[in-house]
Amino acid sequence: MRKVGHPAALRGLALRAAVLALIVAALIAVPGLGWLWSAVLVMLALTAYFLGRRPARGHFVYAAASAIVIPDLLGFALVAVFLCIPVWATPGWPATGALNPAAWLLWPMAGLSAGLIYIAWRADSFAVSLTAAGLKITQGLWHWDLPYAEISQVRPWQRDLPRWMRALVPLLVFFGRPGPAGAIMLARERRGIELVLAAPPTPAPACMTRRIAVPGSVPGPVRIPRIVIETDSLRPSGPKFLTALSGKGIPVSFRRPGLDRVPRPHCKDTP
Repeated sequence: MRKVGHPAALRGLALRAAVLALIVAALIAVPGLGWLWSAVLVMLALTAYFLGRRPARGHFVYAAASAIVIPDLLGFALVAVFLCIPVWATPGWPATGALNPAAWLLWPMAGLSAGLIYIAWRADSFAVSLTAAGLKITQGLWHWDLPYAEISQVRPWQRDLPRWMRALVPLLVFFGRPGPAGAIMLARERRGIELVLAAPPTPAPACMTRRIAVPGSVPGPVRIPRIVIETDSLRPSGPKFLTALSGKGIPVSFRRPGLDRVPRPHCKDTP
């Protein structure tokens, strides 16, 4: 597997930073410009966002609406409002000196809301292409060339909230916190596809490995590299991705019993 930088993705990050800065400036200037001109500036910023987007291209990408545009717009709105409320509550700032104390609460919330924009940028830069030799995966600032020969198995992957967190729901309801309790109940597990790679001759980075015990080997864990591709909002869908990998002769393991299969080589008919 070869990993190289993908600096072109910085363009999408710079575009989102510029759009957010213009929206924040327009809202801060509401007392001076008025709501009409501020709304015009916000519309110009959003127009630049939609016209300037350059999503990654590949055979498999994430859906634009659900995985990219909606998180971006929600992030722009939350960050801008949380940043501007303390400024609106302090007329004449910064000439007046001290800012409204609400900034201590709202500005960290703006920083957390910026995570939505980062998630959308990661989804926007994601693409997987199937070539004759292997997979080409792009996400964020990195690009991977993964030959099919290095993939030992493909299997489903899922992650859910910790059990202790879901066990807190009755307590939250009892203490009158229905909002957090509902959020935990509505949270769904993340699903994806895990590409299990052949074990490298040298230890792989811990961030991309899973420690497993190999029967019959020297006692101790062995690091097996893996790549996880989340399939929520993947277009085409995850099953089609599995089918495409199966067509390349890669063993594909399905979760439900009776569906585990290994592709058989094609044999020509003989007379």
